[in-house]
Amino acid sequence: MELTTFGAVLKFALDLESRLTQFYAEAAGAADAQSLKGVLNELAAAGETNARKLEQVRRQQVNEMLLEPIDSANAASYEPDLTPPESDSGRLAAARSAESAAERFYHDMARLLSIPEVVRSFARIAEMHAQSRRKLSS
Repeated sequence: MELTTFGAVLKFALDLESRLTQFYAEAAGAADAQSLKGVLNELAAAGETNARKLEQVRRQQVNEMLLEPIDSANAASYEPDLTPPESDSGRLAAARSAESAAERFYHDMARLLSIPEVVRSFARIAEMHAQSRRKLSS
C-alpha cells in the first residue's frame, strides 16, 4: 500500500495503533512475568490513547485535507511483525521492534505532511513510541 495522501496515512496510522493495541493486550495475557504483563498492558492503553488522538486529528482535518498529496511512502516498510511470540523474551523483542517501527512511521510522516497541527500530533505520538521503546530496552 502506497501512502500518497493524508487520508491514506491517517488510515494506516489508525490501523497500526489498533493492531498494536490488540497485540499488546494478547501478549500481556500470555506473558509469564508480572513486570512484562504490566508494561504490555501500559502499551495497550497507550495505543488506545494514540487512536483517540488520531481520531481527533481526523475529525479536525479530514474535510479539506484528506486528498492532500504527499511524497510517496510504502506502508510495508513500517509494518511491525506482530506474530505472537512463544516466550517472554520473544514478546519483549517483538514489542521493542513494533515500537521502533511505529516511531519511525510517525517521524517520517511528520516530515512528509504539511499540516502543522497534524505534524505536531504525529511528532508527539512518535515521541510516545520512542519512550515506550526505551522503557522496553531498560
